[in-house]
Amino acid sequence: MKRERIRQARLDDARAQVAETEAKLATVDAAIVKFENERWELQKQLQAYSEELRSIEAEFASPAKEMPVVPVESRMLSWIRRHDAVAGVFCNVMLRINREGAQRFVDNMWSLWQAAEALHPLNGSEDIDPSTTSMTSLYHLTHNVQLVTAQKKPLTAAKSPYGHVSQRWLLSFEAMARQLKDEHATMFEEHGVQASAFKKLVGVLCQGLDKPSLRAVQPSRQKPPLFGLSKDSSTVPDELDEYRGAWAVLPLVWLPLALYVRSTTHLYEMLDRLHHMQLLSLESASGPNAEDELRNVLDRDQRRYSYLVFAITAALQTIVLAKHELGRKFPFPLLASSPPDPAKSQVNGYPMSWDDSWFSAMPIFRGIWVGAEVDEERAVCAYSFQSFSRKIEGAAQVLSFYASVEGSPVARLAAKHKHVLILVARQLYASSDCYALPVQLVDGPRAEKSELEVLLPPFVRYEFDDEMSLTSADFDSEGPLRQAQTKLRMLREKWDGFVLPPLLMSMLRRDAASVNDEFPEIREIRPFVSLRFVTRISLAEPMRRLFSGPATRLYDFGSSQ
Repeated sequence: MKRERIRQARLDDARAQVAETEAKLATVDAAIVKFENERWELQKQLQAYSEELRSIEAEFASPAKEMPVVPVESRMLSWIRRHDAVAGVFCNVMLRINREGAQRFVDNMWSLWQAAEALHPLNGSEDIDPSTTSMTSLYHLTHNVQLVTAQKKPLTAAKSPYGHVSQRWLLSFEAMARQLKDEHATMFEEHGVQASAFKKLVGVLCQGLDKPSLRAVQPSRQKPPLFGLSKDSSTVPDELDEYRGAWAVLPLVWLPLALYVRSTTHLYEMLDRLHHMQLLSLESASGPNAEDELRNVLDRDQRRYSYLVFAITAALQTIVLAKHELGRKFPFPLLASSPPDPAKSQVNGYPMSWDDSWFSAMPIFRGIWVGAEVDEERAVCAYSFQSFSRKIEGAAQVLSFYASVEGSPVARLAAKHKHVLILVARQLYASSDCYALPVQLVDGPRAEKSELEVLLPPFVRYEFDDEMSLTSADFDSEGPLRQAQTKLRMLREKWDGFVLPPLLMSMLRRDAASVNDEFPEIREIRPFVSLRFVTRISLAEPMRRLFSGPATRLYDFGSSQ
């Protein structure tokens, strides 16, 4: 009896020590996250203040001289040099991850999933399937990965405004993979043109993924599925079983793109980090520690988003190279259609249909909330992935959403300056130098109100037709003023009869009454619109090389040695 009491006392004591240590570890982890965030904010402040100091010191160094006006051409060249330099560093970071090998990439993707869930714990009100969490996969028991201790409370809206409007259940890689697999299965059940095109595309994508380095992590009895996904979500459909490498298409192509396209915390957190690449100076991008500095931007806390950025870039590269191989047979209408609803609760509002329009120039629209003046360098040189819509309504939907997220930097910018920059471009999708891809297929089932998203890789550059630029100042309540009428005629002549859609004309006139109720923030704010017409979209040279041929496939791990 005495021995039992001693054993029980030892057990209770051990449990108490574990609980106490876990509590201390959670406190330390929370402090680390806090200090890392504070350190990042201070770094941004330091860089901004340092640039201001250098500017003022330069003025004092030559007080008697009048500051020369820098020609636009000179400024443009400096922007392009910095853009190319940072793009080069970005590509080197992507190639470094390639050299790290497939297993390390897979491990870090699971770690990102686990860390994201740990920093955004459930509050009890969400309807989350417990079998879809990262920890349920038990991946950490068989792989050398470091766990992030779960926070006791979710991040506040002030620290994570988009986390409170995104779909929490899609933080899970497993939940997203199941959704995608169900959509594909429903597609095959319908035996339609969409299923046929999907199968042909997967067959070509497999050729780019069936590499020795990836076969080393292929699921088997001894090896779990990629990223700790379940066997059910990773099983290849019978319709695709004939293709070697088909097992890799869902986790390596469709899953990363879906994590970007759908409303997930991953999307907003990753975009925030990508936008901060714009803060890197030319000197930093040319320095010996440039890759580490950029990696620190992407991996600024325990969520190492450099690996998801790599996966999305590699997925886009895989599809672009498949487009080069298929030529006019590439199924653009498939990517621009919505998948059928596995629950059969809504009709497919955007079914696939073949037509020849994809072989002629088609308009795309992008809207951005900006400050009082358009930052010309940021307008020309983009650093993050670029999302457009195939209709202005899709762009308006995005603008309205970002203005609605209370406490977010974009919402504050929209409320303060009430200024929107809208880019209109035309893309000949079948062209070899077009890197824009429709991604509606991975946005999930839609009966209506699809964003009709088109995605471009990071580090694109825009060339504008300055002759045709318009603003709300060129319009009154009745319509375009004389100068604007001249420009709109010029637009029709240059762009084969293209005319501005009615919603865009209403926005230019700041006519809230004519704006659809679907866009309440635009109706309320009535933003001043600056409209630019894009004559050419190109990639910064390092990115162009990465996307132009199969010599360096990011998913062919070790190929960049």
